[in-house]
Amino acid sequence: MKTYQSKYKVLVVEDTRPHRVLISKVLSEHGYTAEFVTHPDHQELEDVQLDWIIQKLEQENNYGMIILDLSWNDTEDKYFHRIQNSSDPEAEWNKILGSGNSPGVLKFLNYLDSTGRFLPVLIFSRYTNVGKLWQLLNMHRAKRDIISKHTTASHSLWAQALIPKVEEYLRAKEIIDATKDDFVGDSPSWIKTLSMSRQFADSNASILINGDTGIGKSKLAQAIHAISSRSEKPFKHINIASIPIQLIASELFGYVKGAFT
Repeated sequence: MKTYQSKYKVLVVEDTRPHRVLISKVLSEHGYTAEFVTHPDHQELEDVQLDWIIQKLEQENNYGMIILDLSWNDTEDKYFHRIQNSSDPEAEWNKILGSGNSPGVLKFLNYLDSTGRFLPVLIFSRYTNVGKLWQLLNMHRAKRDIISKHTTASHSLWAQALIPKVEEYLRAKEIIDATKDDFVGDSPSWIKTLSMSRQFADSNASILINGDTGIGKSKLAQAIHAISSRSEKPFKHINIASIPIQLIASELFGYVKGAFT
């Protein structure tokens, strides 16, 4: 079953092979292409390293988002298990961070921020008591979220968790790339606006854009046109406010010769 089509691929960082197989199958069933970060020489190795991800990203520029497992190895599993079962999770977090043993996911997000590259990140976690991590994520830029990692092999559960987010993130990636010369910023509210714009660009619906003077309404309209199925047709920019009300219809739709005499 295919849903929203995207030119981008999904890069998946997952240290457990069964989950890699399951994620790949769910994504491919819905028309998405997934690539995985594994050991360069040993595809079956149940481990992930930061430099492998960086190498993968530097080799190719066609990734639209990343799906990250929260924990990349047994040591990090122990960290998150301690946080999960601690009576003071924030103190446990601070202890781990203070020891210089930051989890790989945080090191990667810091790296991604340093590149200035807009790449949405979806994090899988089987741990629920990660409030401090959520705060740290909110300090970073771009579109990022944490969702529960299903331990079952149910395709339907994984599809329900994955596909809506993948579609949302890839839409955001496309419109960010399409508007990067005109707009600067990736705040949550702006990404939501762009994601909605990408969604409506695929439809035949009429779109009304409201906002103060000078915020870029016409630029957004051009961006919507650029990523729509009508992008090959001309974009006509008309300032309705500058046309007398009696002449709007004739200006937009023409008139019969002699109609005004």
